[in-house]
Amino acid sequence: MENLIISQQPVLHSPLLVVAFAGWPDAQEGATYAVRHLVERLGARKCARIDSEEFYNFQRTRPIVYLTEQGERAVHWPSNDFYAWHGDAVPHDLLLMHGLEPYLRWRTFCNLIVDMAQQSGVSQVVVLGALLDAIPHTREHRVSGTATTPELRTTLEEMGVQLSRYQGPTGIASALMEACQQRGLPYCSLWGHAPHYIQMSPNPKVSLVLLKRLSKFLEWELPLEDLYGRCASFDAEVNKAAAGNAEAVGYIRKLETAYDQAQRSGQELPQPEEVVKDVEEFLRRQPHERGDGPSLGP
Repeated sequence: MENLIISQQPVLHSPLLVVAFAGWPDAQEGATYAVRHLVERLGARKCARIDSEEFYNFQRTRPIVYLTEQGERAVHWPSNDFYAWHGDAVPHDLLLMHGLEPYLRWRTFCNLIVDMAQQSGVSQVVVLGALLDAIPHTREHRVSGTATTPELRTTLEEMGVQLSRYQGPTGIASALMEACQQRGLPYCSLWGHAPHYIQMSPNPKVSLVLLKRLSKFLEWELPLEDLYGRCASFDAEVNKAAAGNAEAVGYIRKLETAYDQAQRSGQELPQPEEVVKDVEEFLRRQPHERGDGPSLGP
């Protein structure tokens, strides 16, 4: 427990823990941007952190040195922070966490998260993630997910979340799922699907679709108004980048056709692992672009 540092034990009403990790489970920063948005817009207060010393290789993820307002040098280490929010007349308060997928001691790390959750009276854990998929940016991004109880799986399906059938190499979200199962804590995940051909982060459209589903799950309205404006600006920049690439325009239209046909027929879009070859073929044909603006391709 020495790696879990609680500055103030939160007192919350029937809280849910909402978690997002930067790194592999955070395509285009869609998941962590969503949690950071909630922390900022709700005014959630930092209450705890997990010390990074035991869980990271600092030669791979280097600390950042910066100057304080007083002109003194300080070091910012990789952080995994918890924030508490209490609301009036809502079914669930929130314990929010965002951090970086660790390199080492995953099971120990995840048990610290569950320790904090149980000490705070958390009744369910919701992990937000983001992954790359062969979908068009011009349509609402789809959401897939998983859950550890039949009741939660039914809830996700009723929310229009496609239950994932993925099997294979995994990340910290699955390790946290296992820790929750072992401690009897219900768990579910929501994964926003990001267009694979976009090189631009954060992608507010992924964050928005995740938070819209989370809002349904919580059964109260999250503050999302300003995200809609950010999504419009994001689309405008991507459309501008695509306009000069005839092959990209054609590929996007192909994705739109597949998406619309699936919607009209009521069929599910293919699982991401089923379209990997198509994605890889598109990426191989794209030139490597550099610059400060949005780009398409690898």
